[in-house]
Amino acid sequence: MACSVDVQPRILPGLSYGWDGSAWVEGVAPPPQPGTHGADTVRLATFNILADCFPWVVELATQSQARYAALVPTIEAVLPDVLGLNEVTPTALTALLESPVIRSQYTVSHVPETLLPPHACVILARSPVVSSHTIHLITSGIPSTPARSQFPVAIVETRVDDSSTTNSARDDDTPNSKLVVGCLHTRAYQTAENREFRKSQIREFTAGLRLLAKETGVPECNVVVMGDLNLHDKNEDATVFENGLLDTWAETHFQPSGDGSEGMTFDAARNPMIKRYIPGECRQMRLDRILVGSGCAVSFASQCVMWGTEPLKSLRDVTLSDHYALYIDVAYSPDTALAGVDEVRKKLEDNAALPPEPRKFTYIGFAFNLIGHSGFLLARALGLV
Repeated sequence: MACSVDVQPRILPGLSYGWDGSAWVEGVAPPPQPGTHGADTVRLATFNILADCFPWVVELATQSQARYAALVPTIEAVLPDVLGLNEVTPTALTALLESPVIRSQYTVSHVPETLLPPHACVILARSPVVSSHTIHLITSGIPSTPARSQFPVAIVETRVDDSSTTNSARDDDTPNSKLVVGCLHTRAYQTAENREFRKSQIREFTAGLRLLAKETGVPECNVVVMGDLNLHDKNEDATVFENGLLDTWAETHFQPSGDGSEGMTFDAARNPMIKRYIPGECRQMRLDRILVGSGCAVSFASQCVMWGTEPLKSLRDVTLSDHYALYIDVAYSPDTALAGVDEVRKKLEDNAALPPEPRKFTYIGFAFNLIGHSGFLLARALGLV
């Protein structure tokens, strides 16, 4: 399905770095690795890891150094084949790039020196990367900072042997076995202006992925948009089907045989850290998504799974992030054109028809709750909690 925008985004060359044994070097690929999640199967994952560049009072509640130390083994355990990270800072990326597992198995779209401030999106790829790119959003990139208008893209190969001898693409060149995977972080906040802005961002980014696919000989439906899309309201589900995309959480949980789990990746009722740094926050939102092009030559090999949900053992009320992460396994299916479930489409259309949801978070409420919250912050500053 084509996606038209008034101004096409700029597609720029991207970089890919690999560990050469002593440093992260442009153009280096990791040594061969086995396919871990099955032959011709790719684990796609997204995580907004919460930046460490916010005011000191936020840092008191979020304890970024401890979070990043715990993040590394969590990623190693999940072992995504393509991982899109949001809100990455030099501190966070440095911690990740010191991991022996990441050094031995992954390429990365950035090193700390190339990150745009204050925080940026980064792709780590264990799957063979055919080429790396950057999409620069034009119409929706202004007046955003550069880091919020330039987003990494990796074209990856899904046909990977699951033997212990190789993770390289198979010899024959099969265009429909490649995925054009982009990591996006749209503008936040629950206002009409911001809803329209991120709608434009997603539309333009998806169009950019399809244009890049066309230019590189990949089917235009073989695209993946993943990241913190900041879809605060249920009626923003319209953005999914309007762009010819399938929501992997919805398709694997909302169908008649699914468990119906809502997939709230920002959940103030469940994630204890949210209320510790945003006093008075009570919203539950499905902000983070993994969206796959309708007609893509893959099938779902797993449900979409939420991960990164456990609190840190060493600190009270601290989790890896204020967001929970997602992953899904997709398997290359050359004779399959991925199609959505009718009942899921109906649910998303019903959501799209809903009015905007009331804004439950207010700065007045925040200030009121902050008064009572000051005792916790003082105790944290003194190392008591």
